[in-house]
Amino acid sequence: MGLAYTGLALGVFVMSLPANDPLQSGSTQVLTTYSANWTFALHSNISVNATGAFGTNANDVGAFWNADSFPNDQYAQVTLTGSAAGAYLGVIVRASVVGGGQYYAFRASRGDSTYQVGYWVGGVFTSNFSGTVTRTFADNDVIRLAVVGATLTAYHNGVSIFSTTDSNLTSGSAGINTAAGAGPPFMFNWQGGASTGPVLMGQACL
Repeated sequence: MGLAYTGLALGVFVMSLPANDPLQSGSTQVLTTYSANWTFALHSNISVNATGAFGTNANDVGAFWNADSFPNDQYAQVTLTGSAAGAYLGVIVRASVVGGGQYYAFRASRGDSTYQVGYWVGGVFTSNFSGTVTRTFADNDVIRLAVVGATLTAYHNGVSIFSTTDSNLTSGSAGINTAAGAGPPFMFNWQGGASTGPVLMGQACL
């Protein structure tokens, strides 16, 4: 871990961000059993095994990293592997347990070659930002969602593929999301951090 300038005030640094988790375990465990650094914002149907994290049923599930405080401008990214029709995996930002769970999400289905960008608020997932968009995702592709102010940007392998603005959520934490199906899709090498400020000591704050 390096020093990353947060952009919050001159000379203010975050020692622990970006946060990193391989999301891999020698035995299959529920995410929050695998690590106490995770909190479920909505439902509790994500598990981890030697390949990565995966959904265990069709619920829309959000979990966020609780070991660090995130600035309002933040990002989350994860690496994808495996595929199944109808199963989505992805990342979330500004997540919390408020209102029974809320977050912005960018999730991809390798089996359907589609993705969605939207938000879960008030017990409903709204994907009206992007609808369901066709795009091919391959093993070891990296997806990232960043929010700065009211602007949300989705990246695929470092390339911006969708951007929009929304003001439903203003704070929370970065995390992961599964929806609409259970494994075999997996995600691993999760990272979450600050979206503002210059890069120091080789740590990306994008």
